[in-house]
Parts: sequence; structure tokens; C-alpha cells
Amino acid sequence: MRAKKQRKVFSESFKKAKVAMIESGRATTSAISQQFDVSYSAVYNWVKKYGKLQKPDRLVIETDSDYLKLVEVKKEKENLERLVGKQQIKLDYYEELLEQIKEVYGHDIEKQFLKK
Repeated sequence: MRAKKQRKVFSESFKKAKVAMIESGRATTSAISQQFDVSYSAVYNWVKKYGKLQKPDRLVIETDSDYLKLVEVKKEKENLERLVGKQQIKLDYYEELLEQIKEVYGHDIEKQFLKK
């Protein structure tokens, strides 16, 4: 039968001290993790929470072909949005035209063609 693993709770000052060691280069994240039997991700979260060093900006590296594909897809999206907008204007126009015919001539063309 396995023994129950005891949960460890570290104080905030302990965490800050270990983060300071990591930031000064006196220890590594994995060394702290192994020495105090705590998960690597927990130590990383300590660094994220209590660290004083500036987080580096994220640099995205992509090939020219990826960039060109993205530009092409954006242009195609804009063209399709423009086309949908034009079609919606036409639909609105035709619906209004059918309403005007119904009012002026008293004839419901829409109902006549939608009979089954």
C-alpha cells in the first residue's frame, strides 16, 4: 500500500527568496524543483508571480510564404465581405421593390411565386 504524499506549503517569503536565487543565477528552476521536491511548473509560477526581471517580448518568426499566405487570405476575406455586402444591398432593394408593387398594384407577387 502506498503512503499518502504529504502536501507541502511554502511561505511567500520562502518563494520570493528562491525566485531571487533563480534571478541572480545562483540556482536554476530545475535545481530548486529537485531540492525541495516541488514541481517544475510550481517553481516557474513562483518566478512569474514574484520575479522582478522584465518578461521578454514575444518574437514571432515566420517564413515569407506564411506571411504571403496570410496577406492573401486577408485580401480574399475582404473581397468576400464586400461581395456579401453588395448582395445584401440587392436583397434589401428587391424586398422593398416587392413591397412597393404590393402597395401600388395590390398584387402580392411573392406569394404567387412561393405557392406550392
